Order: sequence, then C-alpha cells, then structure tokens
Amino acid sequence: MQFTKINKSRHAAYALHVHLVFITKYRKPILGDLHHA
Repeated sequence: MQFTKINKSRHAAYALHVHLVFITKYRKPILGDLHHA
C-alpha cells in the first residue's frame, strides 16, 4: 500500500516537471507567433 502511494506521487512529480519544462521551453515562441499574427 505504501509503495503504491509513493509510486503515484513520483509519477505526479515527474509529470509536473515535464509540464514545467515544456512550458518554459516553448512559451516564448508560441507567444511570439501569436503576437505577430
């Protein structure tokens, strides 16, 4: 039971990390394209 809880928590943290990296990496080009449109 404890292992399942830790595993879910790690997965959530990993997903959040990937999401933040994606946002910071692609935020400027996307906003730039919208601004020039």
